[in-house]
Amino acid sequence: MNTINYIQIQKENSKHVEDAKALWLPFTAELKKHKDERFYVDQVTDNLMKRIGIQGLRDTMHFELMYINDECIGVCNFAIDLGGIKGLIDKGYGYIMGFYITPDKRRLGHGRTFFQHIENVLIADGANYIYLTPDEVTGLPFWESMGFVNSHLIDPDEKLPIFIKKIK
Repeated sequence: MNTINYIQIQKENSKHVEDAKALWLPFTAELKKHKDERFYVDQVTDNLMKRIGIQGLRDTMHFELMYINDECIGVCNFAIDLGGIKGLIDKGYGYIMGFYITPDKRRLGHGRTFFQHIENVLIADGANYIYLTPDEVTGLPFWESMGFVNSHLIDPDEKLPIFIKKIK
C-alpha cells in the first residue's frame, strides 16, 4: 500500500528545497522545450528560490511537494489570486501556477490524486473556481480530463488561453 504525503515547502528545510529543485528544473525544461525557448538553469533556480522564499507570507499561498512512500514525485505552486486579472478573472479564484508529476509516475492516477488534494485545499481557502494556463503538449489533455474548460480568454502575461473549473 502506498503512503501519500503532501508537504508545504519550507525554505529552512534543505531536503524540501532540494526535492523542489529536482522537480522544478525538469518541469521548466519541459515547458521551455514545448515552446521552443531556451532554458537557463541559474535563472530557473533563482525564480524557484524566490517562490520558495515567499512561502508562509499568507495562508492561501501554497507550494507543495507530493511524496509516495518517501519518494518525491510531484510539485505544485498554487494560491488564491488576491488581485485576479483585470477585466478577465475576478479576485478570489484559485490559481495553479505550476504543476508537475515526474514522467515515470504519470498515467498512474498520481496527478489526479494530487489535483484532488489541491482542489480541496483551494475550496477550504474559499475558492469557487480555479484557473490556469496549461502547457498545450502535456498539460492540456490532463487539465481537460480534470474538468477545466477553455474560457476563450487570453492571459495577458503568459499569452496563453485561460482554462477554468468551477469547484463549488
